[in-house]
Amino acid sequence: MKDHLEDKLNMGLTTQQVMNDNSSLWGGIAAMVIAVSRLGTNIAAIQSVRLIQEQDLRGVRIDKKEKKEDAIDAGLIVIGGLKAFARANNDNTLLKRIDYTRHELEKARDTVVADRLKIVRDEATAIIGSLGDYNVTGTEVNALSAAIAAYALMIPKPRVALNIRKNATEAITRLFREMDEPLKIIDGIMETLKKSQPEFFETHKNARIIVDSGSGGSGVRGVVRDKITGAPLEGVLISINAPVHRARINARSATRTMTTTTNANGIYEMRRLHAGHYTLKMQKDAYTDLHVLSTIEEGKIAEAHGEMERNS
Repeated sequence: MKDHLEDKLNMGLTTQQVMNDNSSLWGGIAAMVIAVSRLGTNIAAIQSVRLIQEQDLRGVRIDKKEKKEDAIDAGLIVIGGLKAFARANNDNTLLKRIDYTRHELEKARDTVVADRLKIVRDEATAIIGSLGDYNVTGTEVNALSAAIAAYALMIPKPRVALNIRKNATEAITRLFREMDEPLKIIDGIMETLKKSQPEFFETHKNARIIVDSGSGGSGVRGVVRDKITGAPLEGVLISINAPVHRARINARSATRTMTTTTNANGIYEMRRLHAGHYTLKMQKDAYTDLHVLSTIEEGKIAEAHGEMERNS
């Protein structure tokens, strides 16, 4: 999923969490109940379709390649016997029809490989009674036939998988458009609560901001809460000592301190970090400093949450 859609989904999830945390303030408003329910259903649909969109197709390609190799291996056994028979009987017509090398079969298009191996199988089947002296029997021909069938089943699967992922991408675009409707209804009703529930109104307003989380890469994100109450903590200072970029290798220090703060929902995020092991320091007035360990993998966003204790 593209970065801007990921950012929008994060906004939707944050808004959903804020609404759930404050359900006692709006539970009696029928239209709000319906809108929040629609938002939850829409987000769940997006997350479900995203799993399809982000499926790794490498496994399908590897499986197809393996079946192709199995079919070629089985084919070359039969080809060997057929070539010996053709030469022994001066049958140049047969020799030309089945004289394929491994390289020729491996480099041919998928359907061409299958067709060539079918020709080999059919030629062997036609003279199977004469091939025993050349160490090819019905067992080898049947093995080739089974290998061809298994390979033929795999030929369209990468294309099918690509089409499924394409359909998922189109569905996500539609689902994000549909998510706007319940959000707008929620926004409208929230305006009616601005004076009576100012804290709730501001929390919702902050949640509805789409935060640009950067251009991807490695990083860490999480939520910081009060250990006793479970309430999200705003304004927590998150600091981390990160290695300097290679371009700054001659800098005075081998690390640089990166900082950010949690928003009204206790959420923070840092991007552009190298893979490695880190210790995050979380600080807030009236709370004891908290150190949280996190391991960041290349190209992934790790999660590091914190529960802070009030000073005694």
